[in-house]
Amino acid sequence: MKNSPMSCIRCGNCCTRFAVCVTPSDIERVSKFTGKKPFEFVGVLEEAPQRERTEPAILINNTYSVLVLRRKPDNKCKFYGGSGCTIYSARPMLCRCYPFTFGNGEGIIEVCSRACNVVWEPKDPELSNYKTNCGTYKVELRAYKELATKWNSNGGGTFSEFLEFISRSQNKSI
Repeated sequence: MKNSPMSCIRCGNCCTRFAVCVTPSDIERVSKFTGKKPFEFVGVLEEAPQRERTEPAILINNTYSVLVLRRKPDNKCKFYGGSGCTIYSARPMLCRCYPFTFGNGEGIIEVCSRACNVVWEPKDPELSNYKTNCGTYKVELRAYKELATKWNSNGGGTFSEFLEFISRSQNKSI
């Protein structure tokens, strides 16, 4: 592993190799930024056995699935362009926190990454930004888990119905 005083070396591995899980808050943020409807950039993937992420699984057509950003035919993130992320200022919280997650209290912990071989050692102000983003992500995930529990307890439905459900739940049109 290579040590770097700068967190991200902009290699694109995380954007080009793996799906990005999203929350309803992410969907709203990206939709506002791009002017696109959620079905244009969000999809679902069947929940993988022993998956490493903690985003809630939702019942879509009787299958537990996770919400993700759509991918291009070459399997890169829909928003990954030649010079990087095209929605950087509105990117999902998972992207903002990567490769960290929230720890107990105010701390963050580095996750074992299959996409990045750099040991990240951020210093302030970058470290403070990671802590803030991980805290925000924790709150957004908690709200999403409540929505997912309600959705799943009612038997789930189609992907379109889920998008309508989260829009109604947030009292917003996304």
